[in-house]
Amino acid sequence: MSLDKNRLLKSVSKLRKLLKKRKSISPEEVHDVRTHTRRFEASIEALGLKSRGNEKRVVRDLAPLRKRAGKIRDMDVFTACASTVHIEGEQDCAVRLLEHLGTKRYRRAKKMMRQIGKDRQVLRQRLKRSLAHIDRLLSDTKNAKNFAPTDAMATALQLSSRLKTPARLGKGTLHSYRLKVKELRYVLQMADAAEHQKFIDKLSEVKDAIGEWHDWDELSGIARELLNHGTGCKLLRELKAVRDSKYDRALLLANEMRNSYLPWRANAGNSKGRQARRLARPVVIATSAIAE
Repeated sequence: MSLDKNRLLKSVSKLRKLLKKRKSISPEEVHDVRTHTRRFEASIEALGLKSRGNEKRVVRDLAPLRKRAGKIRDMDVFTACASTVHIEGEQDCAVRLLEHLGTKRYRRAKKMMRQIGKDRQVLRQRLKRSLAHIDRLLSDTKNAKNFAPTDAMATALQLSSRLKTPARLGKGTLHSYRLKVKELRYVLQMADAAEHQKFIDKLSEVKDAIGEWHDWDELSGIARELLNHGTGCKLLRELKAVRDSKYDRALLLANEMRNSYLPWRANAGNSKGRQARRLARPVVIATSAIAE
């Protein structure tokens, strides 16, 4: 296996297409803008292109757009979550919450469309140059000085090692831990046949579980501020119950992943018996696949 050039180029091309002139943007397109931007950032970092002038500017100029897409995506997901909760006698609260989310989504979408209109031409031009840079880099496989695969593998190993921290996960660290999981997953997906890697599947499961908890946690907070008619609100209690359930599952899966793929072992020659983490075989296979 090796770096999947077609997948990398397709992702950048998709991002360019999403930045074409448009009057509106669907929830699926919002998600794609955010996902392909993150994927592009991770790829540029892993391939050692981040210091290049063109790529540096693209990453910088895409950041505000990615953040706006994230804010819209939040409203879409919160709306979908809230729509699944049906509590007898709380219809007014439910409608009020959904209307509030819809209004915020509309305003944020307008801001994002203005941002696209302002920056799309320059971004599309720079992304086109990035396409050429990536294509040229990954096509030059016979050049002994082409360190792209080994750079990507080194990045993947470094990101894998970062999954050992913090030593203990909790509500204050779980969301930031998800960002580490996402970044590593994007880099590992640069390899051919990445879909056959068990470690990548586990990262996806953990990422999704933590994301679900965080969405319900944010939704619960919005509802608590909006529906301020006392602690007797059944809708608020239900949102909190779902949030807590999602948290328990996310924490369980994250710890299971760490115990399975980053098992503890004692440091040799350490008189205090302190512990370190090593990478399990599936992790090594997934990371080394990039440079094979």
